[in-house]
Amino acid sequence: MAELKSKWKWNMAGFKEARTRPATVSAVGELSSSVSSRAGDGYVKVGPEISRGKGRARAAVLATGKAARNEAKNHTLAGMASGKRA
Repeated sequence: MAELKSKWKWNMAGFKEARTRPATVSAVGELSSSVSSRAGDGYVKVGPEISRGKGRARAAVLATGKAARNEAKNHTLAGMASGKRA
């Protein structure tokens, strides 16, 4: 019996289009806004933007002032992003 072989061909243009779609950028921005507001005072949202090198939507939540110390001790943002903390 003959073996069936299948080949995958990645559609890189399709991946890039999906990563830069306005709905994707909006969803990334909403997620970062949610995390920064739940984390509390001193946590600020940066972005969303489309990165130049990778062609994808990205955003960040940064800890400033006393929040930076809290982040170093308690890893607040890691818990927020994973959904383990309210």
